[in-house]
Amino acid sequence: MSISKETELIIKLKHLPGFGPKTVELVAKAMIERNLFSDNDIVSYVRECIKTHYIRLNKELTPDLFQKAIDEAQRVLDKSLNNGVHIISQYDNLFPIQLKKLKSYTNNRFKDVAPIILNYKGDINSINNKKSIAIIGTRHPTIEGEEAGQYYGEYFAEKGFNIVSGLALGCDTIAHKAALSVKNGTTTAILAHGLHTISPKAHESIAIEIVEKGGVLLSEYFYGSPAFKTNFVERDRLQAGLAIATIVIQTGIKGGTMHAVQTTIDNNKILAAVFYKDQRVNEMENVCGNSYLIRKGALQLREANMLYKFLQSGNQLQYKHDYESQLLF
Repeated sequence: MSISKETELIIKLKHLPGFGPKTVELVAKAMIERNLFSDNDIVSYVRECIKTHYIRLNKELTPDLFQKAIDEAQRVLDKSLNNGVHIISQYDNLFPIQLKKLKSYTNNRFKDVAPIILNYKGDINSINNKKSIAIIGTRHPTIEGEEAGQYYGEYFAEKGFNIVSGLALGCDTIAHKAALSVKNGTTTAILAHGLHTISPKAHESIAIEIVEKGGVLLSEYFYGSPAFKTNFVERDRLQAGLAIATIVIQTGIKGGTMHAVQTTIDNNKILAAVFYKDQRVNEMENVCGNSYLIRKGALQLREANMLYKFLQSGNQLQYKHDYESQLLF
């Protein structure tokens, strides 16, 4: 197991105090173009960037802080590689191309929200060699929602799609299990913490099965990183980003599912929301978001082949935007 010099450089830059994603990306790009990769290069070039105001930091980077960051980065690298966790960056051929142009609409403009680093366990080619469908929804689905998650997960896995979800309770787990029940079915679990652990702990066996059956566990967060609240929102954008279409099994109007929904729309991808035969189900608090999404332009989904045929057609959906509130819905 090895790591590219470009990725190693980015990992070290990410550990420097005050270095956010955009600063890391900016400095890494410039250093790679200049073939600067050593620890001494990092110190001297970052200092030059600060001196020329190419970047601005709120905190002075002392020699001790440089060394501490580089040492911590090396510790993360060693821990990761020794525990079967691969790390890739946008400079590596294995990095999923569909994530490189990920964008988000905020503050009346589109901005780049592509991850620069990914950590993974398993076969990354299950993403790169297959098209993916994201299947997401509430942690508390109804019986009808459980049946729907199983149905769509199995159907699209059988059609050769990789199934993407977040390994959370409820709809996520149902989607993963559905894909795993299919011969040669693969699934990707995107996690909101480092790959040193699985949360919830009860899903460790599912995570193991995902890897054993050719799927992949994926995270932006380094080995040992805990799950902060904001991580879940960031994780949700990757679910939608990897997929050519997102299926919402069940969600409330203000459910966490809406973060992935937003990314789906912002990136002009297909959004489908399940509509249930029993109107009483559609009106439930954890389900009424589906009808809301359909009114805003999501594909009303009943039979799975309807979405499959729509994807084959190459057609796009027209969504009703509400940019004045900086939200689609």
